Amino acid sequence: MPWFEIIVQHADGQPASGRRVSNDWNYPSIYTDRDGKAVFEAGRSSVTLYVDGRERGRVRPGRTVVTLR
Repeated sequence: MPWFEIIVQHADGQPASGRRVSNDWNYPSIYTDRDGKAVFEAGRSSVTLYVDGRERGRVRPGRTVVTLR
């Protein structure tokens, strides 16, 4: 299964820890670590990403950076 690495950061580039990350395939939420990173596996080539319940668009496996505004 493909792996997704999500990096969540504040507008100033600082890591956003403790943010809830989920997607439309794996329903259990995970939370970003102190480096703003969350990693999950999904059985799809792309998923819709949510951070703190807000849709952030479709993402593909690999690394995705989400900047909070």
